[in-house]
Amino acid sequence: AIISPSVTSKNEIQVRDGTYLTPFTPLSNFGSSISIGNFINNELALAVGAPNEDQVGSVYVIPLSEIEAKKKGTTMVLLGSSRVDFHLPKRFGSAVTSYKLLGQDFIIVTEPGTSNIYLYSGNIKLVTISDFTARSDYGSNGRKQEAISIEIFDFDGDSIPDIVVGSPLSDDSRVPQRGTIQILSGKLLSLILMNSRFGHEIDIHSIQFQEIHLPKLYQLKEGYEQFGAQTAVSNDYIFTSSNGLGIVFALSRSSGEVKHTIFKDKIDGLPIARQTSKESHRFGSNYIMNVEIEGAELLIVSAHRYTEGSCIGCGAVFVYTLENSDIKFLTKLTLDISRRHMLSKFGFAALVSNGKLYISAPGYLTSGAIFRISLSEILRSHKEHIVVKSIAFQNKADEYTGFGEALAVSTDQGKLIVGSPNYGFQPPVHDNNKLTGNVIIYNI
Repeated sequence: AIISPSVTSKNEIQVRDGTYLTPFTPLSNFGSSISIGNFINNELALAVGAPNEDQVGSVYVIPLSEIEAKKKGTTMVLLGSSRVDFHLPKRFGSAVTSYKLLGQDFIIVTEPGTSNIYLYSGNIKLVTISDFTARSDYGSNGRKQEAISIEIFDFDGDSIPDIVVGSPLSDDSRVPQRGTIQILSGKLLSLILMNSRFGHEIDIHSIQFQEIHLPKLYQLKEGYEQFGAQTAVSNDYIFTSSNGLGIVFALSRSSGEVKHTIFKDKIDGLPIARQTSKESHRFGSNYIMNVEIEGAELLIVSAHRYTEGSCIGCGAVFVYTLENSDIKFLTKLTLDISRRHMLSKFGFAALVSNGKLYISAPGYLTSGAIFRISLSEILRSHKEHIVVKSIAFQNKADEYTGFGEALAVSTDQGKLIVGSPNYGFQPPVHDNNKLTGNVIIYNI
């Protein structure tokens, strides 16, 4: 359903700005993941994940032109595996991302419950990338829940983008949830696409050219390090977070060797120990990104559970400079530190558009908001703490909806797409509309 601005939906949530989208399917968590690209007949479209829809997950592909015209038409619904030999929820659409290959925008969809990755052209499933060794039966060790996170980067310089797969919940042969990172060759994948029939299933290891494991120095006896939670790539490093250790690693791109460890304002010399969520502030658990501004390279790391004083779970974003393989703490971004901003989860999601950093705070004053700050201001502030005050968009609902738990942007079209996958979380919403989720599109 598409609901125009200033119109009250049947669920009694009024949206005064933007265009509001929802499938009105209960328990779907529509809006958990969002990507944008020329997905349908070379036309710009949204791909929106609903990973719990019908207990298996779906991805909706919606042409942007139809959204703007407020009409129904060629919306496509993608579905994942029919396999039933896995015990964990499939969660098809847990992550979606655009993948440009051979001059075309494809859609990559992950399904962690089956350790499958799918590549679509429109609604045509071109290839399924599977780990045939993966398991999910309860109590089992071994590879499982692969592809929690996906990043795209050209590792080998052949102008063909490669796929970085983070699997923090995967076991090794001895302990649970040690985590791993796999780098898949875009060149090998393109050869398969050109020479294979549609719907082909391949072994993930047949296109893998590198796998990075947690170095032994950082391995805990009991496991649960959750290495590979999020990844980003610079000219020198692969950055990846470890939820269990609460740190971000800077790994050599060539060898996978640990060059630096990062936590808040500290670089290197960090203790090797399990960190609770309270202790780690969920540092790096949601995203790591590197961006360039005015000739400088910045590393941006989430910490949406950051707590300071009485401001529990206020959230923060930490920013570093990268120069000649050196990493230096630059600043910390937060809301005003006060009890009023408790549980704001500032920094839950973020993206950059036209030199501005958009940061979500899904719990801000309960209903959530998107904040905005110039990258130039961050770079030139020379302050170790910046309080972000500029609100770009604020949710008008009267309840928690997860507003901003997923973000996407079309800079050319001037559109910011905001996911609220937990819409329908609280009373008085009727049970038939629980956790339907929604997406709101704003002009920027």
